[in-house]
Amino acid sequence: MKKDRVLIDGAPRDTKWLNALHSASIVHDDVFDRLELKTSTQIAEANRSIALVKELLETMSTFMHGFHMKKRFLQRVADFFGPPPRVDSIEVSVVSLANYCAFAYKGSPYRIELSIGAIVRTASLCNEISAILHDGVTINKPSSIYSSSIHGKLFETNPSSTLSRNSADRLTLIGILLLFGHEFSHVCHGHCDLNVRRKLSDDERCAIESDADLSAGSTAAGTILQNKSILDLIHITATPSEEEQKNLMRDAVMSSLVQFILLQEFSDNASRKYLVPAIRQACFFSSFINYIAWLPKAPLQPVFHILPKYLDDAFAHAIHTQCIETLKSSSIESAITNISFREDDFIRLQSISNLRDKLKVELAPLRPFGMVDYLKFIGEKNTN
Repeated sequence: MKKDRVLIDGAPRDTKWLNALHSASIVHDDVFDRLELKTSTQIAEANRSIALVKELLETMSTFMHGFHMKKRFLQRVADFFGPPPRVDSIEVSVVSLANYCAFAYKGSPYRIELSIGAIVRTASLCNEISAILHDGVTINKPSSIYSSSIHGKLFETNPSSTLSRNSADRLTLIGILLLFGHEFSHVCHGHCDLNVRRKLSDDERCAIESDADLSAGSTAAGTILQNKSILDLIHITATPSEEEQKNLMRDAVMSSLVQFILLQEFSDNASRKYLVPAIRQACFFSSFINYIAWLPKAPLQPVFHILPKYLDDAFAHAIHTQCIETLKSSSIESAITNISFREDDFIRLQSISNLRDKLKVELAPLRPFGMVDYLKFIGEKNTN
C-alpha cells in the first residue's frame, strides 16, 4: 500500500479497496445481514438513515465549496491556529462496512469515510431515545447490551409522531457531524500528514486523537449555526424560539452521549491510543459549547442570541442529568454505568494534553488547510 494512504482511526487497507469505484446504487444486503437487519421496518429505517446522512453530506458539500470565502469563520481559525499554509480539498464518502468506524487519510485529495455501521447504529439508538422522550414509549430492558438498539436489536423502537421523528433526525445528524468533525480535524490539523511522515507512539497517537475530539464539537456547531440549509435539515427554524435553542443544547449533549456509548462499545478502549470514552464525550460537548460562546462573531448571531446564557455550569449539569436519566430508560442502560472518571484517567488526560501542546509545533507546518478549497461528497463506495 502506498505510504500516503495510511489511515487515521483505522487499519490500513489494500489498494484495491481504497480504489473501489463509487456506485450510484449500491445494494446493502451483505452489510444489513451482518447488522442483523431482517424485517421490512428495520431495512426501511436503515435505508432512511443512510439517505438522511447522504443528504447532510451533500448539503455540506454545497456549503463548504469555496469555504475559504467564509472570512469571518476563517479569521477566528487563523487567530487560534495561525495562518493556513495552503489551500486543498477533501472528498467524503459513505462506505459499505458494518463496523462502527470512520476514517481520514492523506491522498489526492484527502479523504474522509463514514461507515454504514456507524450511521445505522447512531440512528437506531436516536430513534429509541426520541420515542422514549416524545412518544412515551417504555422499553423492555434486555438482559445484555448485545440485545440492545445498538447490537442485535437495531430499529426495533422507532418514532411514531412528527415531533419524535424530527427529534430522532436531529440527534442522528448531530451525532454524525461529531464523527465527521473528528475526522475533518485529523485532516485540517495535519494529523494525516504527520501519520505518513513518521511512526507515532501510542501516546502521540492518543494526543492527536484528543486534539481531534476537542475540535469535533466546534466543527459540528459551526456547520449547524452558520448554514440555514443545515438548520432546515435538522428541523430548526431560521429564527428559532428560545425553546428550540434550549432543545439544541440538550440534543448536543444527548448526541455526544450517544457517541460515548458507541465508542465505549466498539472502540479499542484497552488501547493507549485513545482516552477513555467518558473523557472523549466531554471533549465533544465542551468544544460544541465553546463554539457557541463565539456566537457574537458568528453570521447567525442575531438568530441565536439566546444560547450563550445557557452555557453556565448549572444549566449544563441539568441537561446532562436529564439526558443520562433518559438513557437509563433505554435498552442500553447497562452501558451508562461506566460514564464516571477515575483519578488515573485525569492524570493521563493531563499528560496527553501536555504532549498535544508539544506536537502542535511539529504539526503547524503540516496543516494542509485552515481554508478549504472544497469539500465534495462523492456518494457511496462499495468495499468489494
